[in-house]
Amino acid sequence: MLLRRYVRKISQKRPVKVVFFATNVSMWRYQWVYEHMKNDSRFTVDIVLSPSIQYARAQQEDDLRQMREFFAKQGVDFVDWKLEQGEDAVDIRKTIDPDILFYAQQYDGILTPKHEYRNFLDRLLCLVPYGIGPSFTYWFYDTPFHNLAWRLYYPSPIEMEDARLLAFNKARNARMSGYSIYDDYRAPLTEDPWKPLDGGRKRIIWAPHFTLPTSVAHYHRANFLWMADVMVQLARKYEDRFQFAFKPHPKLLTELYKNRDWGKEKTDAYYKLWQTMPNTQLETGAFAPLFKTSDALIHDSNSFSVEYMFVNKPALYITQDMETLRDSVPKLGKHAFDAHYVAADEKEIENFLLDVVAGGNDPLEPVRRNFYDQFLKPPHNEGVGEYIYHDICNSLFS
Repeated sequence: MLLRRYVRKISQKRPVKVVFFATNVSMWRYQWVYEHMKNDSRFTVDIVLSPSIQYARAQQEDDLRQMREFFAKQGVDFVDWKLEQGEDAVDIRKTIDPDILFYAQQYDGILTPKHEYRNFLDRLLCLVPYGIGPSFTYWFYDTPFHNLAWRLYYPSPIEMEDARLLAFNKARNARMSGYSIYDDYRAPLTEDPWKPLDGGRKRIIWAPHFTLPTSVAHYHRANFLWMADVMVQLARKYEDRFQFAFKPHPKLLTELYKNRDWGKEKTDAYYKLWQTMPNTQLETGAFAPLFKTSDALIHDSNSFSVEYMFVNKPALYITQDMETLRDSVPKLGKHAFDAHYVAADEKEIENFLLDVVAGGNDPLEPVRRNFYDQFLKPPHNEGVGEYIYHDICNSLFS
């Protein structure tokens, strides 16, 4: 009842004030919704920089730096947070007084309290998930945010089905928009993100998850510690055949800073190594251009297991226990794993590089193509950002 009252009230306003929270470049998912709204005089739009307060201070500051560079390069205005200068986050309820707010994550405690969704329960909350649902669990479909939000935009029919089963409100506020990153993949490339090298080397992305082995239950995804030296050795061994992009999960830096065997000094040196080896680079920003121009992915990220299927390139999933991992993911994840090669040790990683990537022996190519056709093609005859924009306009103004 209250939500309907808010919708009626906001629909009569001109302009409607919209805020998009940006936590880091990798999780920015609203570019195309933003573009449509920016060009509609019925809306005013603001991008608010708000790095995750769960990350180490150094990482928050680096995320802010990257976001400033990213948006400035596009000529896009934003509401800054000068954290490095000791400033508090902008109280947007006072400065902007938004009507609609877009979030990329549904969890409590991610953003500074001034930007938390609980401060805006009398406004219209929207969720465009930064990743595809990694598990069939209540925390992904039935948090307070899910049930209080005005709109949830899910990527696939499988996620809509899971949401209807798990959410207290039966996902009545959800729409199937398609995956938001689709628009980035279909946009023309403006530049090649890879370090220019001669010799026609194959381009390999290594994208480790942030999970570290703190318990047996997580062992099937806690691979970074044993892979750290292995991947450096492979990069050096095949310097003339492959170039590597180290694309860590945004939270990995914070987790390594806290790890007693790593800490800040060792972690910073390791990240610096990937920046400086002749055939490697560190990538912490947008991933769609990197994916589009790569030849293969090595990773242990449930979201990337789906997202990389947009480019139909070979993908290798690292796990010590695929059976346990499969049991922990929803149907979409299981289908994605079926389109992956799997490795549990250095030899199997090396075989993937030499046989599948360099040798071209890729029997899973038709499986990946079928996965894209079945699960990733948007369900509407328009881009995902365009669909979300039209859905909001129709809900408010029709």
